[in-house]
Amino acid sequence: MYEYDVNIFVNETAIPNIVLFPNSNNGKFSVMNLNNCTQIKIYNTLGKIVYQAETIENNIKIDLLKFKKGTYLLYGISNQHVQVLEFIIE
Repeated sequence: MYEYDVNIFVNETAIPNIVLFPNSNNGKFSVMNLNNCTQIKIYNTLGKIVYQAETIENNIKIDLLKFKKGTYLLYGISNQHVQVLEFIIE
């Protein structure tokens, strides 16, 4: 039996201006304007974390080419806020 981290429901107060580009993509994309974010997490539609990283830069590039096509959720997390962005890998 699989165990997943499904406790992803948090106060989704927006962190201003986080941008994910392009959306949709092939698994390679950029996340920009991470000014106050301390980490990002990416979940698949089953609620499993498939990627996470501490953020120290304002703009990052992410490579998820090995992941299946589908819809994913990116959580930009700061000390007080969370912004959730939905994106598609085609």
